[in-house]
Amino acid sequence: LAGVGRQHQPEFFEAWLPNLALRNSISRTSFEVSFGGDVPRLTARGSNALTVDGAAVVAGASYPLQPGSEVAFTYAAPGQSGAFLLLRFLPVRSPAPSPQLAKDAMYASAPLSPAPALPPSPTGA
Repeated sequence: LAGVGRQHQPEFFEAWLPNLALRNSISRTSFEVSFGGDVPRLTARGSNALTVDGAAVVAGASYPLQPGSEVAFTYAAPGQSGAFLLLRFLPVRSPAPSPQLAKDAMYASAPLSPAPALPPSPTGA
């Protein structure tokens, strides 16, 4: 389970949205991505408006994510609406560890830490 929002990736949201008003319209936990089952799923957790692949998201509901799925943070104002931040879901495959790396890991005195996950990159930026 991976949370996405201002609380979870503050440095990324600050870089993507330098405008404080826009950044504060992102919930602390906007959505979570779960990886159990056949396909990853997005579950909306925040109060901000979202779409997944162009379809409006309902808070608490779960939506399947496919490679290339787009998650948009949207706004609506009189006479206008649109996305102010767009994230694309691109799963990354980890390379298989080499036999030497596996052997070295067996003799390591401390457990190995996994590499940090990279956030989805915004498009059009």
